[in-house]
Amino acid sequence: QGARVAVLDGGIHGSHVDLVNRIDVARSAAFISPPWNSDVGTFWHGTHVAGIVAASANGIGTIGIAPEATIR
Repeated sequence: QGARVAVLDGGIHGSHVDLVNRIDVARSAAFISPPWNSDVGTFWHGTHVAGIVAASANGIGTIGIAPEATIR
């Protein structure tokens, strides 16, 4: 709880059900195009990695290894 984790990968779909309220939007950034919150189509690797780290314990799917961490 309280940990901040940086995911350096493809985009992260910020509205994914397992990641809602887990992403520090104000401190997130993209260094390539498209923006970080544009993980769409078949490229969901960044979202997958973020979920492994911080997927919420919401009764859906899996729980991340640090479900109360913040993704940055």
